[in-house]
Amino acid sequence: MKTVLLGDVCEKITDGAHWSPKSTDSGFPMASVKDMSEDGINLTGCRKISEGDYKKLVDSGCKPLTNDILIAKDGSYLKELFVWRRSDLDVALLSSIAILKPDLSVVDPDFLVYYIKNQRDNYDLSQYVSGAAIPRIILKNFARMPIVLPDLPVQKKVTNILRRIDKKIELNRRMNETLEQIGQALFKHYFIDSPEAKTWPKGKVEDLVRVLSGFAFKGTSFDADGRFGLVTIKNVQDGAFVSACTDFLKELPPNMPDYCNLLSGDILLSLTGNVGRVCSVTGENLVLNQRVAKLEPAPQSNKAFVYFMFRRLEIKDKLISISRGTAQMNLSPVETKKLPIFIPPESVIREFGEVANGLYKNLVANNIENIDLIDLRDSLLPRLISGKL
Repeated sequence: MKTVLLGDVCEKITDGAHWSPKSTDSGFPMASVKDMSEDGINLTGCRKISEGDYKKLVDSGCKPLTNDILIAKDGSYLKELFVWRRSDLDVALLSSIAILKPDLSVVDPDFLVYYIKNQRDNYDLSQYVSGAAIPRIILKNFARMPIVLPDLPVQKKVTNILRRIDKKIELNRRMNETLEQIGQALFKHYFIDSPEAKTWPKGKVEDLVRVLSGFAFKGTSFDADGRFGLVTIKNVQDGAFVSACTDFLKELPPNMPDYCNLLSGDILLSLTGNVGRVCSVTGENLVLNQRVAKLEPAPQSNKAFVYFMFRRLEIKDKLISISRGTAQMNLSPVETKKLPIFIPPESVIREFGEVANGLYKNLVANNIENIDLIDLRDSLLPRLISGKL
């Protein structure tokens, strides 16, 4: 076991092209940080460049090679990082993506990715970053990041353990994608394609759903050591809840409505910015801030009905259409309640719930398990490295 610098275990730390070739209608993909995802590059979204420009970039080292580590360097720095394994793909990189070339004789690339992710999530890495409007990693500083490095065989054992956890996390994520698809297919079968659907009476969202606004907490009551995480618009993504909070409270205001105490499985709707995003809550000791709404089923409805209805693209488009604002869109909870919809018979909603509530509960259970697995993975890494396990 020894502590080394990141630059000591990499043959090279560089980035992509610092010049931007002209875009073409067809040709070779050129990726920037916006094209990165959790584990790869979305080549379909990349702009295209000519063969001549592509070859120039390849010659200058801007094409990733097998076992290179690619890292989001600009903007949301370190948000995405992964080992590149696709030697069969032609792609060039722009300078917003950093390229680490590990020395395979001393470090396992996957171990290095896990280690950097753990540092990212648990330590202040601002010393390696510059810029306010667009923060970016300064590579010469980043090369000085200390790395606690076990022997290579130990690194591989650590990686194998953590990879098994990641595979289970990915399996749960894919299962939830399937559950979402089944839920949407069932909703369409019961409430869209049904021959009786057009004969149902017209009503409003509030006839089947309670739209409850979050509480306006005062910034002066925030406490970094508080036990209650504040759920804001940043926590609500499309079909995914971000459990990490940036603000906390030690005590809850006495006038805060009880419904603002969130539980796993509660359904949230974004009201500001990217309006119309819907997800289910995962976690404990969470409270609902303003500009996020909680969706509760009315007595004749159920959670699966509410969730799968609001997850439909048609509903999201309607919510966007009634939003107001230029610099930032805002969705009114009052106007959301008044959104016109057909009101199915209570017996049909109940029958749908008997089938779909199980899907929704499994979806929530998978999310909860993934949170636990992520916590386990992140807590295991330093203990495995230190030899405490």
